Amino acid sequence: MQQLWNGYHVRRMADRIWICNVRGDRLLSGDEVILLPDGLYLVRNGSVWRVYDDLGNSIFGLWGDEILLMDNGVFRCLRG
Repeated sequence: MQQLWNGYHVRRMADRIWICNVRGDRLLSGDEVILLPDGLYLVRNGSVWRVYDDLGNSIFGLWGDEILLMDNGVFRCLRG
């Protein structure tokens, strides 16, 4: 288990990464998870990346083969 700067923690179970809240409830999981500086999560499941908020909700309908957070806070989604 690894603590994150936002108070949540990371667990690795069955070759998946889980982000859990303080009580241990799973918020989201993926093959790869990146905590962004603004507190959002970039999550890869298979070949598709999505962006989630700190409650585990997908935001903006963002998805793509690659998602980049630009310096100005805008996401760039690459598909295909």
